Amino acid sequence: MLVSPPHAPLTAETVRHAHDTLLTAAAELKTVMMTKLPTSDIGRLRMNLAAAVRGHLAAQQAWNAQARPYFSDRMAAYERIMEQERELRLSYSLHIGRWNSETIDADFASYAADVVPLVDRIEHHLRSLESELYKPIIQSASEKA
Repeated sequence: MLVSPPHAPLTAETVRHAHDTLLTAAAELKTVMMTKLPTSDIGRLRMNLAAAVRGHLAAQQAWNAQARPYFSDRMAAYERIMEQERELRLSYSLHIGRWNSETIDADFASYAADVVPLVDRIEHHLRSLESELYKPIIQSASEKA
C-alpha cells in the first residue's frame, strides 16, 4: 500500500508555493502552445505539468478536507468549488487520454488549441481555491492566533 508523505499545513505560504509550482508548469506549456509551432520540448513540458498536477493533488485533497468543516454553514459554496474541481480533473484525464505522442504529431494545431483552454481552467480554478476556499480559512486561523 502506498502511503502519501505528510503534507504541509494549510497556510498562505504553502498554498502559494504549491500553486506557483503548478502554475509555472502550466504556463510553460501554454506559452509553447500559443506559438502553434511543434517543438521537441513538448514531451518534457507535458511531463512537468503531469508531475506538478500529481504532486499537488494529495496536498490539495488534505487541504480540502481541512476546509470542509470550516464551510459547514456554507456548504453550497464548498460543494460548488468541489464540483468545479471534479469537472477539471475529468477534463484533464480526458485530455491525457485523447492526446498521446502520435496524435499530437498528427495534429499539433488541434492539440495546441486543446491545451490553452485547459491551462486557463487550471489557472482559474487555483485562483478560485485560493480566494474562495483557502483564504477565509487562513484569515480565520491567523485571527485566532
